[in-house]
Amino acid sequence: MLPLAGVRILEAAQVFAGPHGGSLLSLLGAEVLKIEPPSGDQVRGYAVGFRAQNAGKRSLVLDLKSTEGQVRFRELIKDADILLENFRPGNMDKLGLSHPALRQINPALVQVSISGFGSKGPWAQQPGFDGMMQALVGMLDSYAPEGSNPANSNPESSDPESPNPAEFKLPQYMPVAADTATGLVAAIGALAGLANARKTGVGCHIETSLFESALDLMLVAVSEERNNGPLTAANADQPRAPIGTKPAFSLVFPLTGADGGRMVMMLATSQALWQKLTEIPDFAALSNDARFATYGERVANYPALTQELQQRFATKPRQVWLDSLAGFPISPYNSPAEVAFHEQIEALDLFHFEPEHREWLWRGPWTVNGIRPARRDQTPQLGSATGWLADSDPS
Repeated sequence: MLPLAGVRILEAAQVFAGPHGGSLLSLLGAEVLKIEPPSGDQVRGYAVGFRAQNAGKRSLVLDLKSTEGQVRFRELIKDADILLENFRPGNMDKLGLSHPALRQINPALVQVSISGFGSKGPWAQQPGFDGMMQALVGMLDSYAPEGSNPANSNPESSDPESPNPAEFKLPQYMPVAADTATGLVAAIGALAGLANARKTGVGCHIETSLFESALDLMLVAVSEERNNGPLTAANADQPRAPIGTKPAFSLVFPLTGADGGRMVMMLATSQALWQKLTEIPDFAALSNDARFATYGERVANYPALTQELQQRFATKPRQVWLDSLAGFPISPYNSPAEVAFHEQIEALDLFHFEPEHREWLWRGPWTVNGIRPARRDQTPQLGSATGWLADSDPS
């Protein structure tokens, strides 16, 4: 039996972040009833992106703006353990479905609210979407190559040497990273609330947002910059300490083998790892180079160290290096296509082939007692459910 078997979740959430949280809980055995407006989830029909997040759930159409829909929703709340929703702050209150009102119906209810920016502050009513959130918290800038800073492009500047706005281009980045993080954070919050409710019989209201979750991913970098002090007009051009997501700070090195095969090696802060590397004959000469003696010096001289390492890695094919440096933090540099059928994915049985659409669906990042939870294939048809149904019902 899966650990969340018997747990009932109402998911009044659309697009990606909220449904991702519901999907994770579903994979652990929870029964998820997806509440959709008459028009359906905004991304319904978006091929595998929708199905991957909603397979195994059930769909119930409710117009929560109508009296009838609100009455039905309150009935469902009576038997729910968790409500996962992503209404804009204050909208549930306007519908007469505030957390205090719902707790009167079900005192043990755990409500997890997801928004763009949280329920207070000057940005609280602003819409939040993944790409804009990654730009806002500095994630897009962290993807940009070191030495470039597209976020500082200023199209209003009269300085002829300032960046040309026509040259401002977005770096390649990971889509839905902020959404995915928010789904994870929401699921963790839901489980924490459920654990407390099971002990005390008292529910709670947990809030998170894309902004907070994206900042959590950027915690090292933003913390470093907060300790550098606010960025002002007076100090904007002054050198600042390297942020935690840039390669020099974490000592991540892009390397190419003699056959053109790309790799990434990470040395981080570990002096022991550096010493172990320099004990290998190919790298022994670096042990006497004062530029690289300590972590701080390796950060300060990152370009020179990258060049020294690359000269050595260019002498042998990639696979030779990967084999000879097994046990070091070194990896092939892959595209998503190259990793999609990686041997470790197959060994861990991380995807399930769904025959109806002939698609591979994610099975979740856990095993339970050594067994990966089975994936329920069925993507819910809009409005196919009438309420809480037995686990064996596929609708």
